[in-house]
Amino acid sequence: MKKIIGILSLLILTAWTGLNDGHDHNLCKGFLPNDITATRPINSLNPTGISETDFHWAISRLEQIYKPIVQSHGAELKVERLWDNEDINAYAQQKKDILGKQTYKVAMYGGLARHEDVTVDGFIMVICHEFGHHLGGAAKKSRIGAEWASSEGQSDYYASLKCFRKVYTPQENEIWFNEQGGFDGFEPHLINSCQKSYSDFYNITLCLRTAAAGQSLANMMGALRKVNQPNMLTPDEDVVCENDDSHPAAQCRLDTYIQGALCKLGDTTQLSDKDANKGTCNRLAGDTNGVRPLCWYKPAHTEATTNCKQP
Repeated sequence: MKKIIGILSLLILTAWTGLNDGHDHNLCKGFLPNDITATRPINSLNPTGISETDFHWAISRLEQIYKPIVQSHGAELKVERLWDNEDINAYAQQKKDILGKQTYKVAMYGGLARHEDVTVDGFIMVICHEFGHHLGGAAKKSRIGAEWASSEGQSDYYASLKCFRKVYTPQENEIWFNEQGGFDGFEPHLINSCQKSYSDFYNITLCLRTAAAGQSLANMMGALRKVNQPNMLTPDEDVVCENDDSHPAAQCRLDTYIQGALCKLGDTTQLSDKDANKGTCNRLAGDTNGVRPLCWYKPAHTEATTNCKQP
């Protein structure tokens, strides 16, 4: 009997490592592109980024929200807390063992949390992005074996459109808003954009907070790329010929976070793995606010332009 149990355990372990099904399940290996390799060691004398306490608090808050959501998809959520890892990154992974048990895995690295541009809200947005690979719907990745995963741009859109909205209560957002100095603490263009989408104070403050979280990450990505700091006043003007499921440029990602924040459909509408328009603000429905930027997303109903950018 012990021998049989041991063989069964080995088979389950083999399925977890992905060796028995012919698919590479490690296709969403990083929040950042593979050509960016950077680290942030633990420095107790001159700490940057967020604290270890905030690192664990943010993960716990999202775990509490998303465990039942993942369970409703017939899977189990597993989040690895890699505070001591110096890499500035995070990743998502799906696994199914030999018994058919599905696991949605997310790994969060301490190096990312310690980057000087990362705020607690920015870190939460990264967790949301990784959840977005699992739950973000279409547009999906196109590589064989990666079809389970929402694309990088779609995961960014999901992060601000759906996930970040679930994190804080209206009272917490109001406290945060007042700590920023009220409306005086924000770019007038962003305020106007949020007020164009929303008329109530709660959703306006949530819109501003979501955009600020996205700006935190865009600043980090711009710094790592050594490019000008992304700015909501200078949106990416590139237009792709087809969906780009790789990591968009920093400015394009900021544009995506902001558009997700501006979409008034919120986190109550369901997304679809097949229909990219379902549950989103989209051009086919005549929406002009909150739509996915064309720097990574090509609406299925539109023709490619002659000067479009190949992914």
